[in-house]
Amino acid sequence: MSDQKDNQGIAYSGGRPGSKIVENGDPGTKHPTESKQVGQGAAETTYNKLSIDFKNNDSKFTLTPGRVAKNVFNKYNKNDKYKVFCYYTDWSQYDSRYGANLDDKNVDYSQGGRGTDIMRLKENCPFDKIVIGFAGIIGDQGEKKVMIKKAARGSYGKQIPEDPTKGFQILDDISGAEDNETQTGGAYEAEYNLDANKGKVTFTDPWGDVLSYMNCGFTAYKCNDATKLYNQTKAQGVLGALSQIQKTNSGLPISLSLGGWTMSQAFHYIAKNPDQRKRLVDGLATIITKFPMFTEIDVDWEYPGSAGNAITTPNVKPNDYGAEDPENFAQLIREIKANSTLKSLKISIATSAVVDKLKAANIPLLIDAGVDHLNLMSYDFFGTPWAERIMHHTNLKRDHSVQKKQLSDELETKPDEKNSTDDAIQYLIKDIRIDPKQIFVGYAGYTRNAKEVKTIKVTETTPLDGTYNTTPAGNTIGSFESGSTEWPDMIYNYLDLENKGEINGYKLYTDKTSNADFLYSETSNVFMSLDTPRSVKAKGEYVAQYDLGGMFIWTGDADNGLLTNAAREGLGFIADGDKKIDMEPFYFEGITTLNKS
Repeated sequence: MSDQKDNQGIAYSGGRPGSKIVENGDPGTKHPTESKQVGQGAAETTYNKLSIDFKNNDSKFTLTPGRVAKNVFNKYNKNDKYKVFCYYTDWSQYDSRYGANLDDKNVDYSQGGRGTDIMRLKENCPFDKIVIGFAGIIGDQGEKKVMIKKAARGSYGKQIPEDPTKGFQILDDISGAEDNETQTGGAYEAEYNLDANKGKVTFTDPWGDVLSYMNCGFTAYKCNDATKLYNQTKAQGVLGALSQIQKTNSGLPISLSLGGWTMSQAFHYIAKNPDQRKRLVDGLATIITKFPMFTEIDVDWEYPGSAGNAITTPNVKPNDYGAEDPENFAQLIREIKANSTLKSLKISIATSAVVDKLKAANIPLLIDAGVDHLNLMSYDFFGTPWAERIMHHTNLKRDHSVQKKQLSDELETKPDEKNSTDDAIQYLIKDIRIDPKQIFVGYAGYTRNAKEVKTIKVTETTPLDGTYNTTPAGNTIGSFESGSTEWPDMIYNYLDLENKGEINGYKLYTDKTSNADFLYSETSNVFMSLDTPRSVKAKGEYVAQYDLGGMFIWTGDADNGLLTNAAREGLGFIADGDKKIDMEPFYFEGITTLNKS
């Protein structure tokens, strides 16, 4: 039974007085050189500007910044048996609500970003590794092709040449790309030969990667030319911040992630072409030479041998794939390992946790080629509007026999309807006998949401099942994107971990069969699938049970410590006596029965 309390659906519009885990209103960020907070109260101003009614909202983005969550990372004993690491994004630093300057009176509060300070990880870094994402591949024709192309041709960002006669390069030298900028009629136009440079590697945000200073540990703007700061000793931005964090935390591994969901379109083509493979390897070597802090490479091809991003936007190509992908991927891995600059680096790959996709990727072949670690993306099993039924997005288990009775014959033939972390792990360690220590299980710092729920049911002995409108009008409620609410937003506006009650109409439920949690509001008719401290601790216990390598979070910038603390405690780590937060009260089950028909 649940010990969740009924507090009559207290309605908050952000923050709670006396809370140990969230602020009582957006605190803003201290300016690096001035005794002033910038962005203070921005979250609440945005809520008012956008007329967000948290009890009834099912479509609007809240734009809740990460800084509303108090940092409560505990320090734990050293334990080399398991590692806990994070993926970190270079875009989480931004929030336009800081204004253009300290006295900006024209801030547009209808937009904004996360405003998360990476330097909160500097002292006693709570992660055993940081994987920074993402670098892109020149020639990618997918969803981010324009961003990648601009970075490759040197015209991304707002870098203006001090000497107009020289043209301007932004990231041309990131992977040895030639400078083919020309000046025409007073304007700079790129004549970048993309065909000749396909396969080279580029960072995609010059400002955020090497020039920015807010939320990166630097005091001020330095210059507008990314090429001048494009090395480890001079870089500002998130790369400069990572260098500082590594210095403070001696030996902390830093990994560079290449690709990702929106930048995997090129892999299928690059991996099959020897010349383009060489350019990719050489490009990685150039990056490692300039940033020797990188001791690992994470190749995030989503997915070799299987469908990935099938975007249908005009002039954007979906990810192609074929049976030849695994061997081509293996050859790319071999060539990375053979490169004199890269041969000492560890290689991880981000893998789907869908068993059919794991089979198509030929994991044993990739490990034989030189892959050291598998980062199992045990999340995104559910998402809107592509999922045909209400399901969990990051469940640990599933009941095979019960689910067969619940699902129609049609759905039973669809592997994406039958997923769990356990299914993937058992396939890897039992069916294809992968070394358990090479496997890392993911936990999620975000939700997957659905609105206009039609039916939803869970009991003490039967798993979650339900239906929703798969073709709703407009967006689905989220923080910054449709159908996804990030952890700071969750604990600020929807999930009451401290009182175990209801906030803004949302109640916490636990599916005991799947060992997964979700929120549901009868008022807004919104479903949110999420990881909680309870479910993450359960994943940690599972990882320890099978003696896997450890765990990781997507993303570290979203977590305030509650999820990562839970991961460590599930793995058996012991918190130091002077801990910031006692985690035990947060390991509670939600309501275990729900029936809307």
